[in-house]
Amino acid sequence: KTLVMRRIIFIIGMTLGLCFCVCARGQVKNDIWSEVSTHLSMYGSSNKHMEVSYTLGYNFTERFAAGLNLEESVTLFKIDGEKDHYVNTTIGAKLSYDIFKKLIAIQAGSGVTCDNKPWKYLYYDAMMCFKTEIGKVVPTLGLGIRYYDSMSKSFGNYFRGYVSLGCIVVM
Repeated sequence: KTLVMRRIIFIIGMTLGLCFCVCARGQVKNDIWSEVSTHLSMYGSSNKHMEVSYTLGYNFTERFAAGLNLEESVTLFKIDGEKDHYVNTTIGAKLSYDIFKKLIAIQAGSGVTCDNKPWKYLYYDAMMCFKTEIGKVVPTLGLGIRYYDSMSKSFGNYFRGYVSLGCIVVM
């Protein structure tokens, strides 16, 4: 448990430090936004993943944003010919940087399961996101990768690619 807490504190500390550095150098944007998105597995025969996430975020500059992420995930496993599923709730944080203003962004994030289920894990996430702005609504399409660092003895670590569909609303 102490290793997990150290990782969470490290991730939060790095996120806050990066936010401070970017704000000190960039033009301040000051937008609050929320996002709803789904992540669907693209490959992997022994397990399938799907997440539905809600993110509350803040644009620090025209190009840089950070957000707190809450996800509900469903994982289907096929172990030794038997199928089973697990539903987990995760909480995490993500950073986003617009490479091409309002068109393409890269995102990185991390999180941890927050309920007492048989499969507990930390996840590390990276995604390239394509978006278009329609007023205060921003539809998104992303391609990403996610690594699941299992904290349960019964489950191994997993790596997968995914497609993401979402919508951001600037408040």
